[in-house]
Amino acid sequence: MKKYFILNDSHWDYGDQYNEKEIQNFFDNIFFPKILEYQKKYKDIKIIHLGDWYEKKYIIKIEKLEFVKNVFLDRFCKLNIPMHIIPGNHDMPYPESLKITSLDLTLQGYKNITIHKEPAIIDNIIALVPWICEENAEKVLNFI
Repeated sequence: MKKYFILNDSHWDYGDQYNEKEIQNFFDNIFFPKILEYQKKYKDIKIIHLGDWYEKKYIIKIEKLEFVKNVFLDRFCKLNIPMHIIPGNHDMPYPESLKITSLDLTLQGYKNITIHKEPAIIDNIIALVPWICEENAEKVLNFI
């Protein structure tokens, strides 16, 4: 049996109100223990992230990149669980184009993370549609 974890709107670099201690606590004590439990029990699990990985479109502080790398990415990639992610509006510096996104620049080196900039179907049951903009509107409408 396949199991999917759905995440969205992580906004990893959210301004001054960003509470790193609470976020780390969630991943240390809830998310990763649950993922490990499900990985042992079901073997076939995937993460689906529905966009807005980051908050800011133009500037991401180095400290926030390091935080997401240490708290989530490095640990997650060691588990070798696939993650499918679509760009949200906060991941796109250009509102009418998916040509370049913050996801391309910060997640592309992780072998188990797939960035879907075009509509896609996962396991014949989950349809993913990235943020709709001028550049992809026709493809998205045809997909739907």
